[in-house]
Amino acid sequence: MVNPLLYDFRRTFLRLSILIFLILFVVGGVGIIYEAYHSLNIYPAELYNYNVIVTVSQNKASGVYHILGFAFDNNGNPLSGVTIKIDNNTYVTNSSGYIVVDTSTFPSSITANYNGEEKVILHVNTTHISAGFNSFGFSAQTGNQIENPFINTIIFANISKLVDYSSITYAYQPFFLVFFVIAGYNSNSAHFIFAGIGNFSVEFRNLNNSVIKTINLSINGIKDSVIQIPSNTFYIYVGVPNVSLSGTGMPLEPEIEFEIVTPMLGAVGLFSFAFIIIFIYVAYVMFGKLKDRGLDFILSRPITRGQLYFTRYFSGVISTLVASLLFSLAISITSYSLLHFIPSFIAYYMFIYTFTIVVVWYSISYLFYSLTSPTAGLGISIALYFIVDIAISVISLLYPSLNNVLSYYINPSSASSLISYYMLYLHFPKGVNLGVSVISQILWIILPVVGGYIIFKRLNI
Repeated sequence: MVNPLLYDFRRTFLRLSILIFLILFVVGGVGIIYEAYHSLNIYPAELYNYNVIVTVSQNKASGVYHILGFAFDNNGNPLSGVTIKIDNNTYVTNSSGYIVVDTSTFPSSITANYNGEEKVILHVNTTHISAGFNSFGFSAQTGNQIENPFINTIIFANISKLVDYSSITYAYQPFFLVFFVIAGYNSNSAHFIFAGIGNFSVEFRNLNNSVIKTINLSINGIKDSVIQIPSNTFYIYVGVPNVSLSGTGMPLEPEIEFEIVTPMLGAVGLFSFAFIIIFIYVAYVMFGKLKDRGLDFILSRPITRGQLYFTRYFSGVISTLVASLLFSLAISITSYSLLHFIPSFIAYYMFIYTFTIVVVWYSISYLFYSLTSPTAGLGISIALYFIVDIAISVISLLYPSLNNVLSYYINPSSASSLISYYMLYLHFPKGVNLGVSVISQILWIILPVVGGYIIFKRLNI
């Protein structure tokens, strides 16, 4: 005997409308990601699984160009044995991942090679994007004045980058240049690379700009330090103690990940919108129309109203789960095949986003199908979805102070708002109680289903 839940799942998921729309949106989502990827103009070498940064600075007093090359893997660990060719001269990184070269002329070409994979770092008339590189200018300390605040942050991506400091005078003291490399997503450590002379400080601050931790360093030349990042760090400030500190927000995602996630969220939003409407209609066909047909057939089968109600409901939930999973996997696999990296949590949150928002409105429709006629339930469910979405947007625009409450607590689609924000910035919105938001979302699923069942159980059909 066929399991009723499995039987209803097949009737739900294998409906022609669901399969057609699923195929269309998977293909459309893949197309959106592919178009976003090509709009970035990434060279294939940018995706090789190692990173090289070369800095060039000039001592104005002597005219000598000082070249520092640093190679590291995607966890921020130094790589030895990376060949860096500067013009016609070849150098190999040491056990600390460095090469240090002084030359009388500015280089015209720089390439790196590791395990047969070559990156072009500098070539005449050649420019290309550096995947995952977030730049915040450059910095020099001359006398007691900081000129052009500089902090560069490189975050877990495959990078080849030339940073030219040759216009900066460093015959003065103190002087510093700083890189810091975040070793992976949500890492608790950072790989700091200091080049300079003098005493410096590193401050870690929270979202409210309060200092969590301060580290003081004395540098004479190049210093390579792995520093633990305190939890709740949102800003990192580097500079000369008691003189001036240059700070920047600590972006938790690489630039390329941000550029890809943005269209990815667009594809997810379109998928969710379409499948909310589709599954409200599926609930109409699988459950709402039963009231019009009557339930006489139940009397000839060993099944109760509760079994019928929840079997039909959970068959739709499982169909939503499968559709969301297939869509999320298709988008994630496409992104990974193009970029050679994508954080696993991106696929996870995409799935949670689509699955949750569709199930919420699917559940709400069950309440209205129990309360009213099938046709009225269909119309009210779809209309309410649009009304709530528009109302929250308008009220939040008119009263910004209510945005968090409306978007993350009251909104039936609060999970989509939270996950969209997190996927872009890798932290949740300031001031939002995550626990309350999650409970609210769960209640938006449970209460309509339970309420609909109580009403359905008492109906005289």
